[in-house]
Amino acid sequence: MFVFPVRTCRVCGCTDNNACVNEKGPCSWANEEHDLCSACVNDQEKTILYSKIYYVLNQCVPEVEAAVAGEVQNILEKLVQQDCAVKQPEPSRIGKSFIGLTLMENFFERYESDPLYTKYEVRILMNKERVM
Repeated sequence: MFVFPVRTCRVCGCTDNNACVNEKGPCSWANEEHDLCSACVNDQEKTILYSKIYYVLNQCVPEVEAAVAGEVQNILEKLVQQDCAVKQPEPSRIGKSFIGLTLMENFFERYESDPLYTKYEVRILMNKERVM
């Protein structure tokens, strides 16, 4: 039996099963690729102020997927505390030194290719948080 993959908005992380809801109601797909929802169309024009990368153990992914769009980062932080996820090193702590850059490079090399983890990105946009 063929199962269609769940489509996900590249800006906020909403899916076919978990749509964004605003004053206009639930979102819909805004492009042919089905990777941008109607609630995020205007967000594409905003500047990304900061981005955080999390890698979540695959067995904990359902908890992230079940989260309401605005609560995803809180769930990710909780999973980090429970050792079910890891977060990229904070640039403010390690700076732009050679050691800091090496730590970041090692972090991404370690988790990017690990099949036990799923990657999530939280983007901080002009006064908004969006997840990918």
